[in-house]
Amino acid sequence: MQIFGHSPLRNLKKQSPPPLKARPAEESSQVERFTATTDFENALDKEKAESLNLRNLSFLLASATPAVLGIANPASAAQVAQVAESKIDVNAEAPVNLTATETLEPGTLIVSDFFDDHGGKSHGDVVEQSSRELGFQNGISLRKAPANESTRIAERFYSRLDNRPFTPEKARQFTYDYIMHRQLGSLQSATQELEQLTQSGARNTVLNLSRGWGKAQIMESLYERTRMAWDKTAHPQSQTVGQRRVEKLAPALGVEAQDVLDGVGDARAKFQQGLLSLIDEASADERITEAQAKYDQAVHSFEARNNSVSVAAANSGRVLSLMRLDAPTPELSPDFFRNRLTNEETTTVGATRQFGGKEVVADYTNQDPGIDFYADGQIDGAWGTSFATPRTASVQAELHRRNPHATSDEVEQMMIDRFSHKLDDYGDWVEAPALNEQKAQEWLMGR
Repeated sequence: MQIFGHSPLRNLKKQSPPPLKARPAEESSQVERFTATTDFENALDKEKAESLNLRNLSFLLASATPAVLGIANPASAAQVAQVAESKIDVNAEAPVNLTATETLEPGTLIVSDFFDDHGGKSHGDVVEQSSRELGFQNGISLRKAPANESTRIAERFYSRLDNRPFTPEKARQFTYDYIMHRQLGSLQSATQELEQLTQSGARNTVLNLSRGWGKAQIMESLYERTRMAWDKTAHPQSQTVGQRRVEKLAPALGVEAQDVLDGVGDARAKFQQGLLSLIDEASADERITEAQAKYDQAVHSFEARNNSVSVAAANSGRVLSLMRLDAPTPELSPDFFRNRLTNEETTTVGATRQFGGKEVVADYTNQDPGIDFYADGQIDGAWGTSFATPRTASVQAELHRRNPHATSDEVEQMMIDRFSHKLDDYGDWVEAPALNEQKAQEWLMGR
């Protein structure tokens, strides 16, 4: 799951997501995105955890992953989400240790996210800020997203791809493993969080997951970092790095690398479809299937105690536009735009923005047919589904506090009935209610 990312907020200006363009080569080995660019998982390699800190906030998780987990000339959502494993610096509250005997008060918003202490605001800080700006006054528990072996394996993918020789067969297996571990690590991280919360006895709370990985975020990550090879607007160094990646990945997918680089015939279309097919294959790995079942059960157990789980849809809604620059629309699996952390019990949140005087779905939002709610994804120049999610989650948390016997489904219906409206334009996205911020803010602040 991508955290469904950013650049220090002090450098950002309010604006729509930047135009599609290749990412600098130096970003490629360390960061994935989700929110303002996915994913939003950005766990760091243990070997570098002591020296690396969060880079610029980027969710575009993405441009983000569509929407995964973007921002301004911005940086992408991915940049915002990266966190040094060894450090957390949150100005508001210390991260909650749920393994202790602490009791979370009813109405608490639990933010499981990425934090850092290197200039500007971390991704998790902005998630918290988005909730507070809406008027949420209850307690917010800040939790560092758990890292695990799979998140660390996935984080090393680009540095190892760039620095090691591969036969086509080994390159294919190496990429398969990256795709599998990226999703597996995300599921295991969120499952660990949920199980600890349930064991702690949490009731009438909301867990905010502005992170996660899925097929669209992974495709965006892979394709953006290879098509730099022929992108004339990319930095020459980025073009060189992209070319080397194509030379390793194309043969692994049964395509001539030089044909892809030169744009011969349908070579780039075959390259795209080869990546998509490998993503589908790795996503069907039994290890992911088992982890998904365990995560789904963890969500069910947590929500059975009158809690809710609110998940960002991710920021990879523009990945198709990126791919169409090089080839016709490819064949996509039905779950292509799904963040792995969403299911039928979670509240899946997309983002909106103002365009031409109307509130519309932000085009970086994943085109997930399972979206339950939309909310404004803009905050102080940053943008992404990562920041839309805590707005709806805040309303859910207060509803849980005031209605302690209500189920998650009942709370979601209350939010629809009392604090929602229809958008002026849904475009190609699923029609779902959008948060009426004025009503929600007045209610939260007791006006």
